[in-house]
Amino acid sequence: MKAAKPVLSVYRAFDLRYMLYGDYAFDYPRSEINDLLSHGSPALVTTKQTKEEFAALVIDKPAAQHKLVTPYDGSYVSPLYLSGATPNLAPDFLAALAQALRRPVTQPHGLPEGVTPEDVLAYVYAVLHAPSYRSRYAGFLKSDFPRIPLTNQALALTDKAHAAIDFESTWRALLPLGQQLIDLHLLKNVPTNARVKFAVQGSNEVEKPRFEVCNGSGRVWINASQYFEGVPFDTWQFKVGGYQVCEKWLKDRKGRQLDFADIQHYSRVVAALTRTRELMQEIDTVANGQLWPLA
Repeated sequence: MKAAKPVLSVYRAFDLRYMLYGDYAFDYPRSEINDLLSHGSPALVTTKQTKEEFAALVIDKPAAQHKLVTPYDGSYVSPLYLSGATPNLAPDFLAALAQALRRPVTQPHGLPEGVTPEDVLAYVYAVLHAPSYRSRYAGFLKSDFPRIPLTNQALALTDKAHAAIDFESTWRALLPLGQQLIDLHLLKNVPTNARVKFAVQGSNEVEKPRFEVCNGSGRVWINASQYFEGVPFDTWQFKVGGYQVCEKWLKDRKGRQLDFADIQHYSRVVAALTRTRELMQEIDTVANGQLWPLA
């Protein structure tokens, strides 16, 4: 695709910017991937062979650069669909999933009966956001692509039938949690009750972002007089890969005046990350000790 106008793209996690897209603007625009994303097809971004923290992110817009979730190492973008409606899912993986769920394989794409590509992405995304998964397999996640468990490993050695039943219940429990995460990270269905306030009038210019607690409420100051009110400290510190999202987004706009859309976007990002932290713990409650030994 060669866009005559700037295209809204993903520059970093939760940081959307416009770029000119095409070989006239890029030496290597990766059109085989970005053309798919330009039509709203979701893709999973992960790290591999990195010295930084493992990261996973779903995007549905073209990638504006190759370091989407890491400051130094490249990110890997895997679209959910190839051309048309063909899922970008390995046949061997789908066959193993069908066996784990005890369901027949369907044609033409080899999906287990009753399972959609979006279900697979939701399950994978939930697993990749389990804190115990990340800590248990931290060494492996720095050297290769993540591996996705499809059985209760603790039970599989002694009771395969029970392990299969147990996996199906775990699968059903993780799907809605993974889908909520995907929606949040695409800034869809962001809870309104977790959004922050920006009430003080001023220049709206970002000078030196900083965090402080005032009267029991977290504030993110953008200059000497203006701040976002109601930011949890753990959300302020939350990282996607090597990026501390709430701080980095503001630092990248130092010297700029935030407009209404910027303020609304930042508020939604804070709410999405706050809910993400909660969902990660809910996922761990389901998966830890089920898909891998209790951590």
